[in-house]
Amino acid sequence: MKKSVPVFTPEPEKEPELPAHLMAEKFILGAILIDNAAMEGLELLPEHFSLESNQRIYQAMLTLADFNSGIDRATLSHELARTKQLVDVGVPYLTDLTLGMPSRPHVKDYVRIVKEKYRLRQLIMACQKASDRAWDQSEDAADIIFTLEKEIGSL
Repeated sequence: MKKSVPVFTPEPEKEPELPAHLMAEKFILGAILIDNAAMEGLELLPEHFSLESNQRIYQAMLTLADFNSGIDRATLSHELARTKQLVDVGVPYLTDLTLGMPSRPHVKDYVRIVKEKYRLRQLIMACQKASDRAWDQSEDAADIIFTLEKEIGSL
């Protein structure tokens, strides 16, 4: 009887995940739900968040703040429902935003982390676009480099 030899099957390569810090994103949103004053002075845009759900939630928070409305689960879910985004975000996700929050959140530190991860994602995307253009070989290298430098400079 022949012994069977195990066959090596390599695992399929996974796409690397783009830089993100989901806990910091969640803590920013949770801190705002707990204390709306946490939102004051934040130099943060929805696109700085990596998750689309978090982008939608933060945009809804900005809208509520623009109208001087209080921001809590009720007003936030109402705003998301009004803009037809509540189903995509999910009520359970809104409920979980304040779970596990530190007793003294350091929102400005979380914002710094989230913005750094955003800049890294932007850098990766700019380099990927430049790489794609280089592989295409339909443009001069100088043009590709010029565009890449401009994009990197804006980060």
